[in-house]
Amino acid sequence: MILAGKSPIEGGQMRIEKKMAEIGLEAPAIEVRTDVPLIPGVKGEDRFGLEHADGAMAVPGVTVGEWGPGDMGLFYGHPEWKDPPYEPEMEEAWRTVKAACDKAGIRWLCMWDDPAMGVQAKAEFLINDMGATLLCSNNGEDMAKAGRRLTGREMLA
Repeated sequence: MILAGKSPIEGGQMRIEKKMAEIGLEAPAIEVRTDVPLIPGVKGEDRFGLEHADGAMAVPGVTVGEWGPGDMGLFYGHPEWKDPPYEPEMEEAWRTVKAACDKAGIRWLCMWDDPAMGVQAKAEFLINDMGATLLCSNNGEDMAKAGRRLTGREMLA
């Protein structure tokens, strides 16, 4: 599985580490686990990912796509752009990745942790306004419950 910008094979992690070092930040370590099932996904999180979003999301076997606002902000030279509400460049970036997911017929994983919004409002925004089909949040199980209420889905065993 290759996560755009994170694959050591593609050199993505080195690009991120270099960019973070340029602005005085330390890159986190990446854990690779082999004891859990993989859900192949692609993450468009820099300008290289955006340029190739359509092709990356269409790779056979990929089932989920997402974007990376933290790394995307770094590549725009603004690490503070990692959280919503987003600048126009960031808005365009997530829409590009979302459109590629739609075109490829794969799930769109998205997070929206605006501190001004409650959990239910975040879930509604993610599903209704951003078109997310998989939710990610710092609100954990509360966000999962809100998403299930909105979609009528049940927890998978």
